[in-house]
Amino acid sequence: MSKKLRSLLSFIASTCIGLLILAYMTRNITTVISTGLIVYTILFTYLIFELINSEKENKKLQEQINQQKNYNRQISQNIWDLEQWKTSVYAVVPDIDEKLEENKARDIASKFDTTYRPLAKLVIDFSDFDKYYEGVRAYNNLPPRAKLLVSINISQIQENYQKMLNTQMVVALNHINHGLSKYKPVAGDYDNWQRLIDYYENLPMSVQQELETNKYILIKDLYDGFVASKDDKLYKESIG
Repeated sequence: MSKKLRSLLSFIASTCIGLLILAYMTRNITTVISTGLIVYTILFTYLIFELINSEKENKKLQEQINQQKNYNRQISQNIWDLEQWKTSVYAVVPDIDEKLEENKARDIASKFDTTYRPLAKLVIDFSDFDKYYEGVRAYNNLPPRAKLLVSINISQIQENYQKMLNTQMVVALNHINHGLSKYKPVAGDYDNWQRLIDYYENLPMSVQQELETNKYILIKDLYDGFVASKDDKLYKESIG
């Protein structure tokens, strides 16, 4: 029973008690009966209306429950059919999982070959440094099976990348060392330090990583000089 119906029945019970009290107090049975009939006619009409609505709601809820049951039944059937299909496939092709993995690896290797084939050449274009870096990283991240299926000369790509990295390192070291030997950590050289920092931070990330790993003291000196010149500049500006 809905909350509305329970509330209505409670109200009817309370009304009955109220009419009995009214009859006792007024001693006018006709007025009490007339009033009661009017009230109960209205309440009865409302009760019928609520019962009809409640029946509709129950019917709608039952339809939803049936739909959910049918859906669950269909899902269970689909799962059963899939399991039966898998059983049949394994019976015909026992190594189906191995074949699927092989095909997947072959597709990955084929895409890698297509993307990085232009880099597998003897002539090095130093403007392609980022592409070589990307190619080496992509190869390192390939699944083991896909690596075995790569057909392009990955050794050539790795060799070209290492040559380019070494060249970038030499150029960067010369430039940074020249700046460190020339600039003083004072306000007058602040702009020079800033340009040197900008040069370093605009180097390819792989070059920065190599420098920070193998030339940590050099990079520390670079930033120490920059910070000192900046502090000196701020101090002189503060005292006018």
